[in-house]
Amino acid sequence: MRLRLTLASVPADRGAELEAAIEALGLIALKGKVVAADALHYNRRTVAAINAGGGD
Repeated sequence: MRLRLTLASVPADRGAELEAAIEALGLIALKGKVVAADALHYNRRTVAAINAGGGD
């Protein structure tokens, strides 16, 4: 079994964590990957960003 971990960091100016997370998703190769996050990120914009990158 092969495990992989990707870390990315984008500043969340003035509490804009959701915006920063969506920006960070654009930096990561998501094709064929499963993305896990906390409840803040269960929304249409985040899901659209993950799907646009080819992730699940």
